[in-house]
Amino acid sequence: MNINGNLNSATHWKVFRNGCGSNLVGTTSGSQLTVSQPFSSTYWVRGEGNCVVSSVCTSVSGPTIDNIPPNAICQNVTVALNSAGNGSTTAAAVNNGSTDGCTISSYSLSQTNFNCSHLGNNTVTLSVTDNNGNTGTCNATVSVVDNINPSISCPGNQTVNSSSTQCGANVTYTTPSATDNCSGVAVARIAGPASGAFFGVGTTTVTHRATDSSGNTATCSFTVTVNDNTNPTIGCPSNITTNAGSGACSAVVSYAAPSVSDNCPGVSASLTSGQTSGTSFPTGTTTVAYTATDASGNTASCSFTVTVNDNQNPSISCPSNQTVNAASGTCAANVSYTTPTATDNCPGVTVALLSGPASGGSFSVGTTTVSYRATDAAGNIANCSFTVTVTDNQNPTISGCPANISVGNDAGQCSATVNWTPPTASDNCPGVTIARTAGQDPNTSFALGTTGITYTAMDAVGNTATCSFNVTVSDTENPSISCPSNIVTDNDPGLCTATETFANANFSDNCPGVTLAQIAGSASGSPFPEGTQTITFRATDAAGNTSTCSFTITVNDNEAPVFFNCPADISVGTAAGVCTATITYAALQANDNCDGTISPVQTAGLGSGSAFPEGVTTETWTATDGEGNVGTCTFTVTVTDDEARPIKP
Repeated sequence: MNINGNLNSATHWKVFRNGCGSNLVGTTSGSQLTVSQPFSSTYWVRGEGNCVVSSVCTSVSGPTIDNIPPNAICQNVTVALNSAGNGSTTAAAVNNGSTDGCTISSYSLSQTNFNCSHLGNNTVTLSVTDNNGNTGTCNATVSVVDNINPSISCPGNQTVNSSSTQCGANVTYTTPSATDNCSGVAVARIAGPASGAFFGVGTTTVTHRATDSSGNTATCSFTVTVNDNTNPTIGCPSNITTNAGSGACSAVVSYAAPSVSDNCPGVSASLTSGQTSGTSFPTGTTTVAYTATDASGNTASCSFTVTVNDNQNPSISCPSNQTVNAASGTCAANVSYTTPTATDNCPGVTVALLSGPASGGSFSVGTTTVSYRATDAAGNIANCSFTVTVTDNQNPTISGCPANISVGNDAGQCSATVNWTPPTASDNCPGVTIARTAGQDPNTSFALGTTGITYTAMDAVGNTATCSFNVTVSDTENPSISCPSNIVTDNDPGLCTATETFANANFSDNCPGVTLAQIAGSASGSPFPEGTQTITFRATDAAGNTSTCSFTITVNDNEAPVFFNCPADISVGTAAGVCTATITYAALQANDNCDGTISPVQTAGLGSGSAFPEGVTTETWTATDGEGNVGTCTFTVTVTDDEARPIKP
């Protein structure tokens, strides 16, 4: 300020504010004084020094000069990175009510944009400048956070067969990969064995978790199913041969239980034909069969025979010797005698004439020795003889009669060609013949089921004997079946399902009567839920033989969430006296066809209720469903400065 006056006897001037002698501003002996804190444009000046009496002041005017910087007041803020790893803040967000004796003209921030390299606390400087160019600063902490979960992708479900020597399998799978908006995402297995490790029979869920550097996580899972298709092993005892008990037509036979083993626990053996150990077996050959079944239904069979031989001879008694006269005019006589009888420990003993005529036959003049033999069912014999003239009254004997025959069908046929050696016949007299009297010839095609075969032997005088056996043909061939290919489709619009139609499996069999049934999965034309479902068909023929096939239907959700209240663009003027406008809009929501209501995430712009700066701010929100489909809502907030500027004098 300038001081115009004459000091006369005074040595200096004193300058006051707020009245003469009140609030000393400064002292000078010149005509000018610099005022550092101009509170008023009016000052009081008084000359002093030497013998001057200090009493009178003169008021002077000086320019009001503002050189006091504003009082900058900061507040800490948090910036959340978006899906691209970027985020930002503004000077208005950091400002916490900065003040100035005059008018603040602008705010600026030392850093507004942030990325993944700024995670954590960052110090920024807010600069506040008033209309006179004075600037005040303050420091604030910008906490940069990453709240966006990483994305992880697992391989599909796997199905393998177990090792033939283990109850499981070593399974290798592709380790899941993960991505994130910031680098440093790590993938860890949190459930199930590692790739290449051993998986037991059954279904095991393997889960992996992706964790980014901010601790955000995402998980995915898949299943590994190990099927046991290895048949167990079973070992039967060797064939057993023994003799019938004395006076009995059977024998009590004991044998060791079959040995069984399998690649998995839980295998057991059961008797499927024949008799248990320690029971009475009849004479002849009995087949004993066992079947081993493991926990997965795989089977194996073995068998052995128990042969009980009858080695006890029958008992036979012949009549006394007989003497008869020849018939008149012949050299022979017809003589009848009591046929010898026989007993045995087993049923089925027969008596046969070995030599001489049968009772009632023509005997030549002289003595004829008649011999008889008793033969039981096991071929043991006993003989007796007497002298007599015996007529021929014995039936012929059939030898080599086949046992019952059981075979499976010829491959691809509903029948089987069966062959055997025909039996032969003999008699005490020449002229015996044998012929098939029921059934089919050998080496012909036999239909499924049991066919009876009978041979009849006839001697020269018409005595007959028969032998019979059965030929049984069983269907042991499984049907043929093939399923459609696996189906992969997208969800129906607006639904978390897809209606899918598929054809039945193709099937055929060597015999008529095969049927098809769907035994797993939803019916064709049904709505299939998101994910993978297995469809299984089974073909069953008339003999109970079965075959199965399977395919999968996979429904993928590719429908993004939809915002149902995305705001229209907003345009407003600045608030009075500031270069911003506080904007509030309703909380956004989105719906998804599978996950229902989804809370969206703001990926760009300022939050509702923020002070928006002059200009255009783009607000972007995204909603992500469980399959990673992303819906977006974008609108703009335009703030215009409609306030008139003051006119400077």
